[in-house]
Parts: sequence; structure tokens; C-alpha cells
Amino acid sequence: QEPDFSAKICPHFNLTDIDDTAMKKLKETYAKKQQNSSFISLGTTQVLTDLNLLTTNGLTYAALILVGQEEALKRLLPNAQVNIEIRQLLNQTHFDKRETFTKALFLTIDEIWNYLNRRNSDNKIDEGPYKFDLPYFNQEVIRESVLNAIAHRDYSISSETVIKQFPDRITITNPGGFPKGVTQENLIRINSTPRCRLLTEIMEKTGLVERSGQGVDKIVRLTLSEGKPIPDYSKTDLFQ
Repeated sequence: QEPDFSAKICPHFNLTDIDDTAMKKLKETYAKKQQNSSFISLGTTQVLTDLNLLTTNGLTYAALILVGQEEALKRLLPNAQVNIEIRQLLNQTHFDKRETFTKALFLTIDEIWNYLNRRNSDNKIDEGPYKFDLPYFNQEVIRESVLNAIAHRDYSISSETVIKQFPDRITITNPGGFPKGVTQENLIRINSTPRCRLLTEIMEKTGLVERSGQGVDKIVRLTLSEGKPIPDYSKTDLFQ
């Protein structure tokens, strides 16, 4: 198991750098997922301590990624940002439009989907006398894929997560290859080995992602159920 970057203490990251809106979202989603309505009324310090995001030594990088203010993220972990590039043609090098997302994860994940969904279109499906409009981009699949890229990336590499959207496909690239023990061949079968365990645990407890080890299974299942090609991980190497 690789050392958990997300559990490390982030120097110069203080309670005053916590984004109140992101914190509210964390408490609401945790309370709903865990069926514990009283969690919403807890103070920020108590919540962060209960979730191991705050220790006697300080706040962790997981706390910064999940609920840190935008200014704190830019200052302390700028490579945590997510870039979206829009291209009309599959083989074009330059992008037609580029957007950068630098807020806390609890805020930015909805913004990312809303931005991608603006360029979503329907694929017309005929089944006997019935006609269906099947979106090119399934919301659950895209959200799970983006969250996987954020949760399992290598934060010691200075580059960022990049999403490239074309009219009929999306590619997502995150720094760092598969975690140790994971290959393209065993990706669905192997037990989960998260690179950022603390970050992943909070994402699971708040319902952002599926149970540990179930994310890729969900992506593949939903994609195949819609008659689309199986997700392609063949361009993965040691660095991305």
C-alpha cells in the first residue's frame, strides 16, 4: 500500500480556510447517507475531528480537497484543480474552449457535471414501436469517473486532472498510473486499493462514490446496459 497523501497534515491550512458552503454540503450528505440527522447540527471542528480530517497536529490534505476555500486550494495544492477542454474533432490538438475548476470537491463536482451536461446530446434509439432518447453522457457514469480520477490520482505529481469532451466521447486523465497491484486486466475483479484512503473513505461515507471497489464495476455496468462501448483504460501507463 502506498503512503496515504490525503491523510498527511497540510501546513499553513487552518480552520479559517474552511469553506462554509462546502462544509454544509459535507454535513448534509453525510447525515443523509448515514441516516444520522443530528450530524448536521455539529460544529465544524467536531465534524472534522470525527471524520479524522482534523488531528492534534492539524488539518489534512483530504480536508483541503473536500472543504477548503478556493484561495487555500490555489495556494496550498494548485494541482488539485480539474481542467475541462472542449473539442469538436477527435484528432484536433488545440481545444475550442477550456474551463478550470478550483473549488472544494463538495462544490466543484456539481459544477463539473453541469458544465459537461451543457454539451450533452441525445442518441435516438428505436426499439420496435418505441423511441427513446438516450444521452451520450450518463450522469452517474461521468460523476463516478471524475470522482475516481480525483480520489485515486497521485498528488505528488504536479500536473492536474484533465477532462476532454468531444461530441460523442469523453476522456479523463489523472496523474499517476493504477495503484499498486491493479492492472487493466484485473481492474474489475481486484479488491480496492485506494491511493488516497482517507479521502476515499469520506467520499464513500457521504455517498459521493460507490462502496470501495465498486466504482469501476458501476461505470462498466451502466455503460454496457446502454449499449455503449466498454470504457477504455488502454492508454494508462505508470504516470497517468
